[in-house]
Amino acid sequence: MADEPIRGALRDPSTGGRVAGLSVEAWDSAHALKQPLGQATSDAGGEFQILLSPGMQEQLIARKENVYFRVLRNGTVAVDTAGTIQWQPAAPGPVVIDVPAGPIVVPVPYDVHGRVVTDRGTAAAGLQVQVWDHQLTGADLIAAGTTSGDGTYEVPYDPGRLSGKQLGDLDVRVLQGDLPGPDLTGCRPRRELRRRRPARRARPHGRRDAAAARRYGRRRRHR
Repeated sequence: MADEPIRGALRDPSTGGRVAGLSVEAWDSAHALKQPLGQATSDAGGEFQILLSPGMQEQLIARKENVYFRVLRNGTVAVDTAGTIQWQPAAPGPVVIDVPAGPIVVPVPYDVHGRVVTDRGTAAAGLQVQVWDHQLTGADLIAAGTTSGDGTYEVPYDPGRLSGKQLGDLDVRVLQGDLPGPDLTGCRPRRELRRRRPARRARPHGRRDAAAARRYGRRRRHR
């Protein structure tokens, strides 16, 4: 069968009027895909239409998945309808999404934060910090950031990238810039990253340490 486009409208719940000029993304409810199914912008009448890729509607029906929406204003998520308003591929119909016109109340974002220091305890600035989530199919990069001048970092991430899991199995990796290669440091979130240098034996000095100095010299010769 031909794919049915997703049709809907954005509404201001306080006035009942339509909301124009906002971006609307369609996402699969099982988070099987790492990107939206499609995107559109509401027109002057607040209406939008999202076209699905060929065969996508049949795939959603076979997997018994629905579609939820994220409405973005200036790049910030204003409304997320996961668990509330969803489009049903098996019985498609228009959806109406309420979008507050006032100040946007954004839920507290999920983030990983900490501080990276060198082996001498100084701040490690300008390093790339990657946040990975371990899944059954392998690790998935879900967010990235950079350490600031004092070595601290704060990397927000979308919990929707956890593939339906309530809690993530996160790993933080620190790299030199964006160059590929082995990690400089790896740890769990919310821990300070530090490499310690093994302690060296102090070399004796001074007249009062003459005996110790002679013993130190003998050990050196016998090595």
